[in-house]
Amino acid sequence: MCGYYRNFVKNYSTVASPLTDLTRLVTPWDWSDECEAAFKRLKHALMNHEVLMVPDPQKPFIVTTDASQYGIGAVLAQQDGKKLRPIEYISKKMPSKKQAKSTYERELYALYKALVHWRHFLLGRFFYLRTDHQTLKWIKTQPALSDALKRWIAVIDQYDFKLEYMKGEYNKVANALSRRADYLGALVSEFGVSEELTQSLVGAYQEDPVTMDIICKLQAKDKATEDEFVMVDGLLFRDKAGFKRVVQHLLRHYIKPNQDDWDEKLPLIASLYNNAVHSSTSVSPNQLHLGWKPRSTLNFLLPENRPSATPGTLEYGVQYEKLLQQVVEHIKKAQQAMIASENKHRRQSSFQVGERVWVKASELGQEFGISRKLMPQYFGPWEVLDIVGDEMDGPTYVIRIPGNLRTHPVFHASKLAPFAETDQFPSRRSMLPPTMDGQEDIDDIVDHRDLPVPKPLGRGRPPKPKREYPVRFRHHTDPKEDRWFTREELIDTASQVVAEYDRMLKGKAPAK
Repeated sequence: MCGYYRNFVKNYSTVASPLTDLTRLVTPWDWSDECEAAFKRLKHALMNHEVLMVPDPQKPFIVTTDASQYGIGAVLAQQDGKKLRPIEYISKKMPSKKQAKSTYERELYALYKALVHWRHFLLGRFFYLRTDHQTLKWIKTQPALSDALKRWIAVIDQYDFKLEYMKGEYNKVANALSRRADYLGALVSEFGVSEELTQSLVGAYQEDPVTMDIICKLQAKDKATEDEFVMVDGLLFRDKAGFKRVVQHLLRHYIKPNQDDWDEKLPLIASLYNNAVHSSTSVSPNQLHLGWKPRSTLNFLLPENRPSATPGTLEYGVQYEKLLQQVVEHIKKAQQAMIASENKHRRQSSFQVGERVWVKASELGQEFGISRKLMPQYFGPWEVLDIVGDEMDGPTYVIRIPGNLRTHPVFHASKLAPFAETDQFPSRRSMLPPTMDGQEDIDDIVDHRDLPVPKPLGRGRPPKPKREYPVRFRHHTDPKEDRWFTREELIDTASQVVAEYDRMLKGKAPAK
């Protein structure tokens, strides 16, 4: 639109130079303050008196209209030498009730609104009306019209004009006024959400608070969040694990024995993987992504006749749609086969209320600085409080987990393991996940005992007996988990607890 009226904008090339520089292929995209200032100056120039023309009643008016699904646009102009010069613009949002209408009705609505808006200029004089919708030429010859179209045509009949058709590529001004702005700030050309992609999106949409709120949730996923995918979509996580196994298997056949060139072989591995037919889709990833089967070296040695449609054509779209439908059917069959295979080894759970069970470590929060690979696979045992649901693959249980874990106490049967109590290891305690600082809080001293100390040789007073205390830790509810400590050990680590217990033995009120 600016280029269309550049002859009427003073120093147009100088003002627009920061914007035209961005159109070069060798120039990286950077919308600087200088570009923003140039954009605002051009917008102001198009509405300035130096660009807009004062209407001349001796010259015919030229009205150009256009409509899109989201708005209408029109410009009133007159000839100024060899150039058209604008008098006034119109740009309005398309009413929601008319967005679903046909293109013909939207174009007719734009024409109607333009004539009504410039009624004081156009009524009673001859003018030219230009549009890129050719069917408007026959608006007065249609036999069947709706009530709305009849009202519009009744108003249009009051004007004396000649309708001229112009191709859409030449209808630049009205097109620009009728189009909704597409706020495309960044072009994404990679799969997944990497750290670099997140940063590029942040830079492109930094001034948009709504979009920034969405981008903040697109942080690159690290290993700590993989367990989310296990709980939400196990198939997705297993697919990732399978991909890693395939890459490792292929690398073993191509890298050197000292393994110093594995990164150089990754492009080859990626090509092999993307051109191999996958059992779940029955096509290769490249064929699914591109819509056609890429040629390999063997295709040049053993050529075959494989007619394929040109991308962007209707035939290509039909073929690609059929390919997607076939892939969806194959994926459904693969899922059913996977479900049937898993159900062969699945056993109905029979945990009862009051029993103690082990809970899978992956269901509990991971503490900072603790390697999950080196942790036990299960923690507990803890008591079953309730049974929830009756799913075919096993119910869900409410478990009495320690309060410090801050984990929802409901777990599926597949995340639990039975606890077999035995007298072979009577001193075995329950297993709790490690705390942040490696310390455990003492809840209370349960009792005490005095152990006699052998009297040393010679004369003298007999030594005082050695006192020990059974200590109960916080979040440990089973008395079997109490541990014995000497008085000296507790005074070093929990002197206040020992003092409170001594006060209780003497019958004194505890210190406040």
